[in-house]
Amino acid sequence: MHRRLFRAASLVTLSACAPAGAQAPATAPPPVAAPTASPAPAARSDTMSFDRPQYVSTYRRRPNPPVLIRNATVMTATGQEIPNASILFRDGRIVVVGSGVQAPADAVIVDGTGKFVT
Repeated sequence: MHRRLFRAASLVTLSACAPAGAQAPATAPPPVAAPTASPAPAARSDTMSFDRPQYVSTYRRRPNPPVLIRNATVMTATGQEIPNASILFRDGRIVVVGSGVQAPADAVIVDGTGKFVT
């Protein structure tokens, strides 16, 4: 008995919410214009994410003497392993990787014998 009353009440409530033959409006309301924002400052390519600028870094590279790591086993990003190789850094960036790399006169030389560099 209670189930029949509940079903009847549900049908009356649902039919009262939507009149018969009701349809969505034929035209959508016009889009609301987005507020205009000031143009973003030009971002460097290293501060860009996939689709938006990231927080701008305040890091400034300091000049460093060249550094040569020699006689190390170098494991590259491509999966190649180079035994007894050398890596030359200049201002914190890799300049040369391989065997037989000559160190500049002012370079700091690090012995990498028995070590791995990735």
